[in-house]
Amino acid sequence: MAINFALALNKPHRDNHKNWTIQQGANLKKLSDRFFTKDNNGVIIKKELDNFPFQGVDFAALEKKQVSAVKSLCGEKYGFIDFEPDWRFVVGLGGASVYETSITLHHIYGIPYIPATSIKGVVRSWYLLDNYYDKKQEMEGYAIQEDEVFCRTFGCPKDLKVGDKTFKSILKHKGESSEFEGNIIFFDAFPLTAPKLKLDIMTPHYQPYYSDNEGKKPPADYYSPTPIPFLTVEKTVFRMYFGVKKEANKEFVTTTRSWLEKALNEKGIGAKTAVGYGYQKVEKIEKERPKEPTSDNFEPQEGAELTVRVEQLSGGVPLAVLPKKMDYRKIDKAPSDIKVGDKVKVKCRMNAKGKFDYFIFISKET
Repeated sequence: MAINFALALNKPHRDNHKNWTIQQGANLKKLSDRFFTKDNNGVIIKKELDNFPFQGVDFAALEKKQVSAVKSLCGEKYGFIDFEPDWRFVVGLGGASVYETSITLHHIYGIPYIPATSIKGVVRSWYLLDNYYDKKQEMEGYAIQEDEVFCRTFGCPKDLKVGDKTFKSILKHKGESSEFEGNIIFFDAFPLTAPKLKLDIMTPHYQPYYSDNEGKKPPADYYSPTPIPFLTVEKTVFRMYFGVKKEANKEFVTTTRSWLEKALNEKGIGAKTAVGYGYQKVEKIEKERPKEPTSDNFEPQEGAELTVRVEQLSGGVPLAVLPKKMDYRKIDKAPSDIKVGDKVKVKCRMNAKGKFDYFIFISKET
């Protein structure tokens, strides 16, 4: 008998299969009561949680259905990345739940999955931090106002107010700033096989301090720790599909793959990334990473890094060229002390058509 894990976790019901025990009444209040019991010695005994079989879910059929949905919207202009957490990860930890914590589960299949909005949000956030970190709270405004690639990839509003400033979209329609729907489409990421669930514990030490709205209680060490269980996923591969609208440039697919790889590797996805959850398994990134570019094989793509020589200055702005190219391009965000002959590490910025536009300064080579 197949059991929907999402229903079993969150909904009390009368399904008492011989291999599944649903506890009733007040015992439903805690996640540990649902999947753990204690013997007379107070030892926690694992029950149905570990190695939950997810019977009734045909993961191969689900993958086939996902590919069909991707092609219906993007044709052949799509790609994917297989995400496997380096340790554990959880999406939706702070979501609404009958417990103190939550996890995002598909309402039909009952399996953990990564919503498309989460994937897009991670890539978008990584892009802003990577390119506009110095703008702090105004980074999104500057991206909308100055960055055509950002607007055409992720979409942007007609204008955005941040504090006292109003930023207008760089994209125009009949001479006026215009809103734009992004060209990239992200899709929900599903596991390729039955996901491996793992119950984890967080232990806040200063709960009275955090819950004190009047500010009278200090974060003192004499408070008792409060263990809070939460569900995570480990040792599971999720396939992340992305594509572009049929009328858009296919180069966006290559660019998005590069951004997504870097976002998962550098920023992570889901909750508790600050303490190591949600990062891409390093071995997978290394296996798929292209060879270090040289002057003989370098092909520019968004974010690709290389070392160039400053060939000349134009109005104080350093200029350099791509290997085996003769057209000069500016090095944006370079410090004022850069001079002709200096070797600098830069990354490439592509335009909305997927063509190389200019360099962005990273560091000066010594």
